[in-house]
Amino acid sequence: MDGKRRLIVGALVLLVAVAGGLLLRPPTRSQEAEMDQSLPRVEFRRDGELVASFTVELATTPEQQVRGLMEREHLPEGHGMLFIYPAAHNAMMWMKNMRISLDFLFVDGRGTVVHMIEDVPPCPSEGECPSFGAGQPVRYVLEVPAGTVARYGLQIGDVMRTVIGQ
Repeated sequence: MDGKRRLIVGALVLLVAVAGGLLLRPPTRSQEAEMDQSLPRVEFRRDGELVASFTVELATTPEQQVRGLMEREHLPEGHGMLFIYPAAHNAMMWMKNMRISLDFLFVDGRGTVVHMIEDVPPCPSEGECPSFGAGQPVRYVLEVPAGTVARYGLQIGDVMRTVIGQ
């Protein structure tokens, strides 16, 4: 009976290990493409011309906004997180528990980029963790991988528009 119990326990441990390994695997390219199709996009335009477009995760609740992109190992190019606030206010962003550097785009209620901060590094594990803001009320903040603002030539005054569906 003891040998049979060990065999059952061993089989269960193996099953849990295999299932856990499948769940922890990073998504394949086709899975990423499928996820992209279900996420909204934001476009940035200047004088009516498309400047850049990003697939975004939305942070609309206080819990989502506190968590943000914490602990992420990677944020693909062309992706970001859009923080949407119920009303314009002086939004402050920080890099606590971050593992990647980011660019921040601060957008007012009309959709106009009013401030940008580039190449913000993660906070050190010990010590001060500064906050970053636009110095004026904003309705949205877009976090994208560091270098994105420069790569696309985004500018203050560009207009953001949300595109739902493809």
